Amino acid sequence: KFGWGEGDGILTHGGSLGNLSALLAARARIIPESWTDGMPSNYVLLASDIAHYSVERAAAILGIGSSNVVRVPVDGSLRIHVESLKRLFAQQVEQGREVLAVVANAGATANGAIDPLREIGQFCWDEGLWLHVDGAHAAGAILSSKHRGLVDGIELADSVVWDTHKLLGTTVLSCATLFRDKSSRAVTYAQHAPYLFGDLEKPGEDLGLLTFECTKAPISLKLFFNLAVIGEGGLAAHVDRLFDQARRFHDVLAARPGFECFGPPQSNILLFRYGSDSALQDRIRGRLVLEGDFYITRVTVRREAWLRLVIQNPFTEESDVVALANRIEQVAGEFKST
Repeated sequence: KFGWGEGDGILTHGGSLGNLSALLAARARIIPESWTDGMPSNYVLLASDIAHYSVERAAAILGIGSSNVVRVPVDGSLRIHVESLKRLFAQQVEQGREVLAVVANAGATANGAIDPLREIGQFCWDEGLWLHVDGAHAAGAILSSKHRGLVDGIELADSVVWDTHKLLGTTVLSCATLFRDKSSRAVTYAQHAPYLFGDLEKPGEDLGLLTFECTKAPISLKLFFNLAVIGEGGLAAHVDRLFDQARRFHDVLAARPGFECFGPPQSNILLFRYGSDSALQDRIRGRLVLEGDFYITRVTVRREAWLRLVIQNPFTEESDVVALANRIEQVAGEFKST
Protein backbone atom coordinates (compact mmCIF):
# COMPACT_ATOMS: atom_id res chain seq x y z
CA LYS A 1 0.00 0.00 0.00
CA PHE A 2 2.88 2.35 0.70
CA GLY A 3 4.77 1.34 -2.42
CA TRP A 4 7.96 0.67 -0.48
CA GLY A 5 8.89 -2.65 -2.03
CA GLU A 6 11.38 -3.79 0.59
CA GLY A 7 9.56 -2.16 3.49
CA ASP A 8 8.90 -3.97 6.76
CA GLY A 9 7.56 -3.37 10.22
CA ILE A 10 6.70 -4.54 13.68
CA LEU A 11 3.61 -4.53 15.86
CA THR A 12 3.69 -2.81 19.23
CA HIS A 13 1.31 -2.09 22.09
CA GLY A 14 0.05 1.34 21.03
CA GLY A 15 1.15 4.46 19.20
CA SER A 16 3.26 5.89 22.03
CA LEU A 17 5.52 2.86 21.94
CA GLY A 18 5.32 2.93 18.16
CA ASN A 19 6.63 6.49 18.01
CA LEU A 20 9.46 5.59 20.37
CA SER A 21 10.32 2.52 18.27
CA ALA A 22 10.43 4.54 15.06
CA LEU A 23 12.64 7.26 16.54
CA LEU A 24 14.92 4.62 18.08
CA ALA A 25 15.35 3.23 14.57
CA ALA A 26 16.15 6.71 13.27
CA ARG A 27 18.78 7.13 15.99
CA ALA A 28 20.31 3.73 15.23
CA ARG A 29 20.56 4.57 11.54
CA ILE A 30 21.96 8.09 11.98
CA ILE A 31 24.04 7.69 15.17
CA PRO A 32 24.78 3.94 15.45
CA GLU A 33 27.20 4.47 18.34
CA SER A 34 24.49 6.10 20.46
CA TRP A 35 23.38 2.74 21.89
CA THR A 36 26.69 2.32 23.70
CA ASP A 37 28.04 5.87 23.93
CA GLY A 38 24.86 7.91 24.42
CA MET A 39 23.52 10.83 22.42
CA PRO A 40 25.62 13.78 21.30
CA SER A 41 24.31 16.99 22.81
CA ASN A 42 23.61 18.84 19.55
CA TYR A 43 20.66 16.80 18.22
CA VAL A 44 17.07 18.03 17.97
CA LEU A 45 13.72 16.82 16.68
CA LEU A 46 11.51 19.00 14.49
CA ALA A 47 7.87 18.21 15.27
CA SER A 48 4.46 19.70 14.67
CA ASP A 49 3.33 22.15 17.32
CA ILE A 50 0.46 19.75 18.05
CA ALA A 51 2.50 16.53 17.93
CA HIS A 52 1.33 13.82 20.33
CA TYR A 53 2.89 14.07 23.78
CA SER A 54 4.65 10.74 23.18
CA VAL A 55 7.01 12.44 20.73
CA GLU A 56 8.41 14.69 23.46
CA ARG A 57 8.47 11.71 25.82
CA ALA A 58 10.43 9.70 23.25
CA ALA A 59 12.92 12.57 22.90
CA ALA A 60 13.51 12.46 26.66
CA ILE A 61 13.95 8.68 26.68
CA LEU A 62 16.30 8.79 23.67
CA GLY A 63 18.57 11.24 25.42
CA ILE A 64 17.77 14.13 23.10
CA GLY A 65 15.88 15.93 25.85
CA SER A 66 12.34 17.21 25.74
CA SER A 67 13.56 20.81 25.50
CA ASN A 68 15.26 19.91 22.22
CA VAL A 69 11.99 19.17 20.47
CA VAL A 70 11.66 22.18 18.17
CA ARG A 71 7.98 22.91 17.60
CA VAL A 72 6.97 23.77 14.03
CA PRO A 73 4.11 26.28 13.73
CA VAL A 74 0.82 25.11 12.23
CA ASP A 75 -1.79 26.85 10.13
CA GLY A 76 -5.42 27.56 10.94
CA SER A 77 -6.32 23.91 10.34
CA LEU A 78 -3.45 22.77 12.60
CA ARG A 79 -1.36 21.46 9.69
CA ILE A 80 2.40 22.04 9.62
CA HIS A 81 3.37 25.27 7.91
CA VAL A 82 6.00 24.00 5.47
CA GLU A 83 7.83 27.32 5.05
CA SER A 84 8.19 27.52 8.83
CA LEU A 85 9.62 23.99 8.82
CA LYS A 86 12.21 25.02 6.24
CA ARG A 87 13.08 28.16 8.19
CA LEU A 88 13.49 26.30 11.48
CA PHE A 89 15.65 23.65 9.85
CA ALA A 90 17.92 26.35 8.43
CA GLN A 91 18.17 27.91 11.89
CA GLN A 92 19.24 24.60 13.44
CA VAL A 93 21.93 24.14 10.81
CA GLU A 94 23.17 27.70 11.34
CA GLN A 95 23.38 27.07 15.10
CA GLY A 96 25.42 23.90 14.59
CA ARG A 97 22.64 21.52 15.52
CA GLU A 98 21.77 18.23 13.84
CA VAL A 99 18.18 17.18 13.15
CA LEU A 100 17.56 13.55 14.04
CA ALA A 101 14.11 13.47 12.45
CA VAL A 102 11.11 15.47 11.34
CA VAL A 103 7.82 14.29 12.87
CA ALA A 104 4.62 15.00 10.92
CA ASN A 105 1.00 14.05 11.57
CA ALA A 106 -1.43 11.98 9.57
CA GLY A 107 -4.39 12.49 11.86
CA ALA A 108 -3.26 14.65 14.78
CA THR A 109 -4.77 13.54 18.06
CA ALA A 110 -6.19 16.98 18.77
CA ASN A 111 -8.34 17.43 15.67
CA GLY A 112 -7.35 14.77 13.13
CA ALA A 113 -5.20 17.20 11.12
CA ILE A 114 -3.22 15.70 8.26
CA ASP A 115 -0.04 17.58 7.42
CA PRO A 116 0.97 18.32 3.79
CA LEU A 117 2.94 15.09 3.63
CA ARG A 118 4.16 15.35 0.05
CA GLU A 119 5.67 18.80 0.54
CA ILE A 120 7.23 17.76 3.84
CA GLY A 121 8.43 14.47 2.41
CA GLN A 122 10.06 16.12 -0.59
CA PHE A 123 11.82 18.63 1.66
CA CYS A 124 13.12 15.85 3.92
CA TRP A 125 14.26 13.86 0.90
CA ASP A 126 16.13 16.85 -0.50
CA GLU A 127 17.83 17.55 2.84
CA GLY A 128 18.54 13.91 3.71
CA LEU A 129 16.31 14.00 6.81
CA TRP A 130 14.50 11.08 8.40
CA LEU A 131 10.74 11.69 8.15
CA HIS A 132 8.53 9.98 10.70
CA VAL A 133 4.76 10.20 10.24
CA ASP A 134 2.55 9.68 13.26
CA GLY A 135 -0.40 8.19 11.43
CA ALA A 136 -1.96 6.53 14.46
CA HIS A 137 -5.35 8.04 13.65
CA ALA A 138 -5.51 8.49 9.88
CA ALA A 139 -2.94 6.27 8.15
CA GLY A 140 -5.86 3.92 7.54
CA ALA A 141 -6.96 6.27 4.76
CA ILE A 142 -4.37 4.57 2.60
CA LEU A 143 -6.75 1.61 2.23
CA SER A 144 -9.50 3.79 0.77
CA SER A 145 -9.62 4.70 -2.90
CA LYS A 146 -11.96 7.53 -1.90
CA HIS A 147 -9.77 9.06 0.81
CA ARG A 148 -6.28 7.90 -0.18
CA GLY A 149 -5.48 11.41 -1.40
CA LEU A 150 -5.68 12.75 2.15
CA VAL A 151 -2.38 11.03 2.97
CA ASP A 152 -0.74 11.64 -0.39
CA GLY A 153 3.02 11.64 0.12
CA ILE A 154 3.03 9.30 3.11
CA GLU A 155 5.11 6.92 1.00
CA LEU A 156 8.00 9.40 1.29
CA ALA A 157 8.25 8.74 5.04
CA ASP A 158 11.06 6.64 6.47
CA SER A 159 8.75 5.39 9.21
CA VAL A 160 5.02 5.44 9.90
CA VAL A 161 2.99 4.61 13.00
CA TRP A 162 -0.49 3.23 12.34
CA ASP A 163 -2.90 2.19 15.11
CA THR A 164 -5.24 -0.52 13.88
CA HIS A 165 -7.43 -0.07 16.97
CA LYS A 166 -8.39 3.41 15.80
CA LEU A 167 -9.61 3.09 12.20
CA LEU A 168 -9.47 -0.64 11.48
CA GLY A 169 -11.77 -1.81 14.26
CA THR A 170 -9.41 -4.03 16.25
CA THR A 171 -9.39 -4.16 20.02
CA VAL A 172 -6.74 -2.22 21.90
CA LEU A 173 -3.81 -2.16 21.71
CA SER A 174 -2.47 -2.79 18.22
CA CYS A 175 0.00 -0.49 16.48
CA ALA A 176 2.01 -1.10 13.34
CA THR A 177 5.38 0.64 13.19
CA LEU A 178 6.40 0.52 9.55
CA PHE A 179 9.73 1.25 7.83
CA ARG A 180 10.45 2.11 4.21
CA ASP A 181 13.83 0.36 4.45
CA LYS A 182 13.68 -3.13 5.92
CA SER A 183 17.17 -2.78 7.38
CA SER A 184 16.04 0.12 9.58
CA ARG A 185 14.42 -2.15 12.13
CA ALA A 186 17.26 -4.69 12.15
CA VAL A 187 19.88 -2.45 13.77
CA THR A 188 17.79 -0.71 16.42
CA TYR A 189 18.55 -2.96 19.39
CA ALA A 190 22.18 -3.97 19.89
CA GLN A 191 22.09 -6.33 22.87
CA HIS A 192 23.24 -9.80 23.77
CA ALA A 193 20.99 -11.94 25.94
CA PRO A 194 21.85 -15.64 25.54
CA TYR A 195 18.97 -16.73 27.74
CA LEU A 196 16.59 -15.21 25.17
CA PHE A 197 18.40 -14.97 21.87
CA GLY A 198 20.59 -18.08 21.92
CA ASP A 199 18.19 -20.72 20.63
CA LEU A 200 19.31 -21.10 17.03
CA GLU A 201 16.93 -23.98 16.41
CA LYS A 202 13.82 -22.00 17.31
CA PRO A 203 11.57 -21.70 14.24
CA GLY A 204 10.66 -18.30 12.79
CA GLU A 205 12.11 -14.89 13.47
CA ASP A 206 12.94 -13.83 17.02
CA LEU A 207 11.01 -10.58 17.45
CA GLY A 208 12.81 -9.96 20.73
CA LEU A 209 15.71 -8.72 18.63
CA LEU A 210 13.48 -6.31 16.72
CA THR A 211 11.06 -4.77 19.22
CA PHE A 212 11.24 -2.83 22.46
CA GLU A 213 9.12 -5.40 24.29
CA CYS A 214 10.32 -8.84 25.25
CA THR A 215 7.14 -10.75 26.10
CA LYS A 216 4.28 -9.68 23.84
CA ALA A 217 0.68 -10.55 23.23
CA PRO A 218 -0.22 -12.07 19.81
CA ILE A 219 -1.12 -8.62 18.47
CA SER A 220 -1.26 -9.68 14.84
CA LEU A 221 -4.28 -11.88 15.48
CA LYS A 222 -6.41 -8.80 16.12
CA LEU A 223 -5.95 -7.52 12.58
CA PHE A 224 -5.84 -11.01 11.08
CA PHE A 225 -9.33 -11.83 12.33
CA ASN A 226 -10.76 -8.59 10.95
CA LEU A 227 -9.18 -9.27 7.58
CA ALA A 228 -10.43 -12.85 7.66
CA VAL A 229 -14.01 -11.73 8.34
CA ILE A 230 -14.43 -8.67 6.08
CA GLY A 231 -11.22 -8.50 4.03
CA GLU A 232 -9.30 -5.45 2.92
CA GLY A 233 -12.31 -4.17 1.00
CA GLY A 234 -14.42 -4.32 4.13
CA LEU A 235 -11.83 -2.38 6.11
CA ALA A 236 -11.66 0.25 3.35
CA ALA A 237 -15.45 0.60 3.48
CA HIS A 238 -15.22 0.96 7.26
CA VAL A 239 -12.70 3.81 6.90
CA ASP A 240 -14.91 5.49 4.29
CA ARG A 241 -17.93 5.31 6.58
CA LEU A 242 -16.11 6.82 9.56
CA PHE A 243 -14.68 9.69 7.52
CA ASP A 244 -18.00 10.37 5.82
CA GLN A 245 -19.87 10.25 9.14
CA ALA A 246 -17.52 12.84 10.63
CA ARG A 247 -18.22 15.21 7.74
CA ARG A 248 -21.98 14.65 7.95
CA PHE A 249 -21.99 15.21 11.69
CA HIS A 250 -20.00 18.41 11.16
CA ASP A 251 -22.74 19.70 8.88
CA VAL A 252 -25.42 18.77 11.41
CA LEU A 253 -23.75 20.62 14.28
CA ALA A 254 -22.59 23.60 12.23
CA ALA A 255 -26.17 24.24 11.13
CA ARG A 256 -27.53 24.43 14.69
CA PRO A 257 -27.79 27.84 16.38
CA GLY A 258 -25.30 28.23 19.21
CA PHE A 259 -22.94 25.53 17.95
CA GLU A 260 -19.59 26.20 16.34
CA CYS A 261 -17.24 23.73 14.67
CA PHE A 262 -13.47 24.23 14.61
CA GLY A 263 -13.47 23.37 10.91
CA PRO A 264 -14.41 20.59 8.51
CA PRO A 265 -13.00 17.24 9.75
CA GLN A 266 -9.82 16.13 8.03
CA SER A 267 -10.28 12.54 9.20
CA ASN A 268 -12.63 11.00 11.79
CA ILE A 269 -12.26 13.63 14.53
CA LEU A 270 -14.66 16.54 14.92
CA LEU A 271 -14.12 19.54 17.21
CA PHE A 272 -17.10 21.67 18.20
CA ARG A 273 -18.41 23.79 21.03
CA TYR A 274 -21.61 25.33 22.32
CA GLY A 275 -21.03 29.03 22.72
CA SER A 276 -17.48 30.27 23.16
CA ASP A 277 -16.93 30.06 26.91
CA SER A 278 -14.22 27.48 27.68
CA ALA A 279 -15.45 26.91 31.23
CA LEU A 280 -18.90 26.08 29.88
CA GLN A 281 -17.45 23.38 27.59
CA ASP A 282 -15.79 21.72 30.56
CA ARG A 283 -18.97 21.84 32.63
CA ILE A 284 -21.02 20.40 29.76
CA ARG A 285 -18.60 17.56 29.22
CA GLY A 286 -18.41 16.82 32.94
CA ARG A 287 -22.18 16.49 33.15
CA LEU A 288 -22.43 14.29 30.04
CA VAL A 289 -19.73 11.93 31.26
CA LEU A 290 -21.40 11.58 34.66
CA GLU A 291 -24.77 10.87 33.05
CA GLY A 292 -23.23 8.17 30.89
CA ASP A 293 -25.47 8.42 27.83
CA PHE A 294 -22.81 10.12 25.71
CA TYR A 295 -19.04 10.07 25.85
CA ILE A 296 -17.05 12.95 24.39
CA THR A 297 -13.59 14.28 25.17
CA ARG A 298 -12.23 17.81 25.12
CA VAL A 299 -9.10 19.51 23.84
CA THR A 300 -7.48 22.91 24.24
CA VAL A 301 -6.60 24.62 20.97
CA ARG A 302 -5.00 28.04 21.14
CA ARG A 303 -6.04 28.41 24.77
CA GLU A 304 -9.70 27.67 24.06
CA ALA A 305 -11.62 24.55 25.04
CA TRP A 306 -13.38 22.51 22.35
CA LEU A 307 -15.49 19.40 22.67
CA ARG A 308 -14.04 16.48 20.73
CA LEU A 309 -16.01 13.76 18.98
CA VAL A 310 -14.01 10.79 17.65
CA ILE A 311 -16.02 8.68 15.21
CA GLN A 312 -14.90 5.06 15.55
CA ASN A 313 -18.15 3.19 16.01
CA PRO A 314 -19.70 2.41 12.60
CA PHE A 315 -23.14 2.19 14.21
CA THR A 316 -23.14 5.84 15.30
CA GLU A 317 -25.90 7.57 13.35
CA GLU A 318 -26.99 11.14 12.73
CA SER A 319 -29.81 10.63 15.22
CA ASP A 320 -27.22 9.99 17.94
CA VAL A 321 -25.48 13.29 17.20
CA VAL A 322 -28.81 15.13 17.15
CA ALA A 323 -29.62 13.63 20.54
CA LEU A 324 -26.19 14.70 21.80
CA ALA A 325 -26.75 18.26 20.57
CA ASN A 326 -30.19 18.36 22.17
CA ARG A 327 -28.78 17.28 25.52
CA ILE A 328 -25.93 19.81 25.29
CA GLU A 329 -28.48 22.59 24.75
CA GLN A 330 -30.48 21.41 27.76
CA VAL A 331 -27.44 21.15 30.02
CA ALA A 332 -26.11 24.54 28.92
CA GLY A 333 -29.54 26.06 29.61
CA GLU A 334 -29.54 24.58 33.11
CA PHE A 335 -26.10 26.00 33.85
CA LYS A 336 -27.07 29.45 32.60
CA SER A 337 -30.19 29.51 34.76
CA THR A 338 -28.28 28.75 37.97
